[in-house]
Amino acid sequence: MLATEMYKARFVLASLASFVLLAVGYFLLIDRLAIVDTNLGVSYRQFLLQASDDIPKRIIVESGSNAIHSIDAQAIEQHFGRLTIIVSDNAGYPLRHKIERLANHLKADDTLILPLEWLQYRADDKLPADYVSSVLDERGSNAFYYRELSWPERIRFVYQSVPFKLGLQAAFRLNALQSHNPHIAAARQDSLSRFEGQIRQSARGSQLIEKGAELNNLARGLKCDYYLFGLWEFPPISATFIENLQRLAEVRDASGAKIFFAWPAVTARDDNECYQIYEQQIRDYASSIQSLVEAQGFSFLGTPEQSRFDHQCMLDTYYHVRATCAAIRTRQLISALQTQGLESGLRLDQRSLQESFLSHLRQ
Repeated sequence: MLATEMYKARFVLASLASFVLLAVGYFLLIDRLAIVDTNLGVSYRQFLLQASDDIPKRIIVESGSNAIHSIDAQAIEQHFGRLTIIVSDNAGYPLRHKIERLANHLKADDTLILPLEWLQYRADDKLPADYVSSVLDERGSNAFYYRELSWPERIRFVYQSVPFKLGLQAAFRLNALQSHNPHIAAARQDSLSRFEGQIRQSARGSQLIEKGAELNNLARGLKCDYYLFGLWEFPPISATFIENLQRLAEVRDASGAKIFFAWPAVTARDDNECYQIYEQQIRDYASSIQSLVEAQGFSFLGTPEQSRFDHQCMLDTYYHVRATCAAIRTRQLISALQTQGLESGLRLDQRSLQESFLSHLRQ
C-alpha cells in the first residue's frame, strides 16, 4: 500500500517536473531562436529613442500613425529648443507594450505626449495577429517591442499571444541566428543606409505629406464616426485601458517625466462630418476618459474639437491630415504645452546632435 502511494507521488512529481521543463524549453525556444535580437533594428523611430537616451529634456510623442502625419516634430524642437522625436507607429499596436518600452527610456527631464487614437480607449488585452506576426518575422520588424518587455511580460506574450504553430515555424527557421537567417544582415545594411540618410536630414519621426493620397478602403466605405468608434454600438472604456493608465502612472512616478495626453487629429472626408453622428456620446465619452486620466494626475492638451479638421485636410484616412493642417495642429500643441508651463531647453547644436546619432549608428 505504502509502495503504491509512493509510486503515485513520484509519478505526479515527475509529471509536474516534465511539464515545467517543457514549458521552460518552449519559452526559451521562442525567446532565443524565434525572435530576432539585434542592436540595430529596422525601426528608425526606435533608433531615435535609444540613441537619444543621454540627451536631456526630450519631448517624445507616442501613439499611432495619426501623430506621424499630424505633428511636426521639427517645429516643436525649434520652438522649445528640446530634441523632439515621434516614436509612434500603428494605432492597433498594444498600448501596454508601448508603455513598457517607454519605461526603459523616460527620464526625469523628459516630456511625453500621448495623442492616442480612440481605439486605445476601448481595446482589450488581446494582441492583434498582425502585430504578433511582425514581432516574429524574419526581419525582426517589431522584435524591439518584445526585447523591451520585462521577463514576466515576455512570458505572458509567449504563452498568451503567440500561436503555437507560428512560434514553432519561427523557431525552426532559426530567425534569431544570423548565420542561418540572411534577412538579419540584409535588414541591418538597409537600416544603416536608411538611418544615416534620415539623420542627415534631421528627421525626427514625422511624415508630413501635402498631396492627398488614395483613400483608404475603410475611410471610403464608412462615415467618420463609424470609422472612429464602430458601426453597431458605441464602445465603452475598457478595463485594459484603465490598467494601462495605472501602469503609466507607475512609470511617471518612477521616472519623474512629465506626461500629457492629447486628443487625436481627425479629418473629414465630406465637409466637416466628424463627431456628428455620435455627437453626445462622444462628448460623454471624452469627459469620462478625461476624468479617469486626471484622477491619475495626468492632464489633457486641448479638446477633441480643437483637433478636428474639415475635408480639405484629409490625406488618405480620417486619422491622417495634410501637412498644412499638421502645421495648425502643431501650433495648437505648442500653445497648450506653453500653457502647461513647459520651459524651453538650451539651444540645440544640430551638428553635435547629428554626430551623436551617427556615432550610435556606427556602434
